[in-house]
Amino acid sequence: ESDRAIDLIRCYQGNPAALRIASQMIHELFNGNVDAFLAQQSFAFGSINSLLKRSFDRVSQLERDILFWLAGKNQPVALATLQAEIPLVINTTEMLEALESLIQRSLLETTQATDGFLFLLQPIVKEYVVHQFIAQVCGSTEDHRVPPGTLGPIIELGTSTPKTARLSRWFQHQFEPGWQPVERLFEGSVQPALRLRSAYHLRDETLIKRFKSIKLESPTKSAAVDIANRVPEDMTVALLVAVSQMVDQTYQICVQVQPARQVTVLPEGLHLRLLDGQSEVLAEIESQTQDDFMQLPYFRGGVDERFNLELVAGQATHIEQFVI
Repeated sequence: ESDRAIDLIRCYQGNPAALRIASQMIHELFNGNVDAFLAQQSFAFGSINSLLKRSFDRVSQLERDILFWLAGKNQPVALATLQAEIPLVINTTEMLEALESLIQRSLLETTQATDGFLFLLQPIVKEYVVHQFIAQVCGSTEDHRVPPGTLGPIIELGTSTPKTARLSRWFQHQFEPGWQPVERLFEGSVQPALRLRSAYHLRDETLIKRFKSIKLESPTKSAAVDIANRVPEDMTVALLVAVSQMVDQTYQICVQVQPARQVTVLPEGLHLRLLDGQSEVLAEIESQTQDDFMQLPYFRGGVDERFNLELVAGQATHIEQFVI
């Protein structure tokens, strides 16, 4: 029983107000059974959310981005790892000041290691930050235009003939059948925190984001495994497309393939190809062992330009057609 009490205190970082709220819920809803409460794996609720919100609302954008990145990690992270892997341009002074501020607000914890300190989020903070990240990724604003420029090379699409259905219409909330809000991909996941790394660059609320569940089926409808490619011929993955409107009236597009909601990694040997309007391959990537997502280089084009996305796994092929 003392061990359970220690686990409960650790979940709430010893916060007296949060522990009082949790203790009341354990008494009223779980008949005093701490084990049953901890088994729910949900620690941020009601008044505890309000406590966390007051701290979270005061953090800077940099501090928020650090929290989002750390929430996608399952293990404590060293400062050197944080500086090397976080996809932000931050000088050392800014990083240290941000980390110190988060520690003072009790949103970040440190633990001693042989070569220095490691940084981690406690379960209650991680749960809250994951929910906030999902809300931000799935949000939108009235002005969808963003400054030009992004990480990685940009592929220019060629011209093509007009089509009726366009990605540009997504900005008027006109979505074709099958394209679902991204929050459904997160909320239906077995471990939503694992998707934070793949969606980190998509946290900008000005992006319009949708995903579509794609079932790859072999021509023979066989459930066998293609030994050469080591991927099942029948599988379901999530094709995620994020679009931003640039200041020069072009559209910049990010494409990812993520595992299905009840899976944490992609099958090895899955190919994603970007094709232009004449079916020429502009870019191609292949999933490797234990990949939890894969992403094409950013590309852009103007209204009426066409492109296709092709998914190939063994003998199974699927093509999605787009018009900007």
